[in-house]
Amino acid sequence: MLSATLYRFRRDLAKKPWIILIVIIAIAFSAMMIWSASLSSGGDDAVRDPSLAIGGINIILIALFDFIFVSGLKNGVVGFSFADVNFHLAGPFSQKFNLMLAASGVLKMCLLFLWVLVCQSSVLGSALGLNSTDMIGLIGGALVVLCIGYLLAAFLGAYYNESDKAIRNIEIILGGVNALVIGANLVSLLKTYGSFQALGALGFRGIIATAGSSMWTQLFPIAGWTNLVYSGFVFKDMLFVVVGVLLVIASAVTVFILYNRIDI
Repeated sequence: MLSATLYRFRRDLAKKPWIILIVIIAIAFSAMMIWSASLSSGGDDAVRDPSLAIGGINIILIALFDFIFVSGLKNGVVGFSFADVNFHLAGPFSQKFNLMLAASGVLKMCLLFLWVLVCQSSVLGSALGLNSTDMIGLIGGALVVLCIGYLLAAFLGAYYNESDKAIRNIEIILGGVNALVIGANLVSLLKTYGSFQALGALGFRGIIATAGSSMWTQLFPIAGWTNLVYSGFVFKDMLFVVVGVLLVIASAVTVFILYNRIDI
């Protein structure tokens, strides 16, 4: 079945060779936009606040994880074509295989989303001080977060397909994790600065730098763990790098075990 899918991909590519040209142009444009981030932030050698960059990346990754997780949980079949519905879903294939087949469509969506994110490089450079290296770290982290987040959510959505209550409970858990991180950061900020008036004086950038790079935000499942790796490189802390890599690998292995050991 996989060979048939690859054959169809090669056949479609042969019919539309201009797609290759578009991809090359998109890659070249993306490289130029990533380079422009350094110009917007004052250059790679400019003095900047690394906590602001890390905090901004963390918040973006968490938003991406929430988006892809909820999408995968509710719409795990996104990416199917009419041929898939007529032949694959009607054939003697497991739901896990169909989910993996749908993942190809989701990957295209993720790549398009990342391309749109790259196009905002200059804006992110101006607002959050992200330079070219930061943008590369953001894109790499976003790809990991989107892939793991979708595969995990799509599996849970298929496993609890007949239980709306279970799906709602998973959404509540996700909302609770977000609320816990926001609440913990708010309490920490108030304890440090004393009042909401002082927080207002801190400004948007200050809040992003402080809350976005806090321990609570770094512990956010998958998104925070992924950014631990880049945080370690920025702050030259190998403990962050090792812990982040181990947590990301553990997440990927957990998803792999779910797809290979549990029937749905």
